[in-house]
Amino acid sequence: MKIYVFIYLLIYFKETISTCRFSQRVALIKNDAILNEELDPRLLINQLRAENTQLRNQISIQNGNEQFTESLTADMIAK
Repeated sequence: MKIYVFIYLLIYFKETISTCRFSQRVALIKNDAILNEELDPRLLINQLRAENTQLRNQISIQNGNEQFTESLTADMIAK
């Protein structure tokens, strides 16, 4: 049994060394996974419109004007 193991090691020594080197290189790889998300276009549009209204209100407050009070119509939401 000992002789068989020794012969096996001699025959596959290069392959074993190659595998060890490969595993060392793989261990150095850094991977930052990012989740792909699909957003409903209507939801994204509504979020952007709400953000737009909020930003307009901030500008109006800084300028001393009244707040922007345009609300979304059913037609805007349907688009």
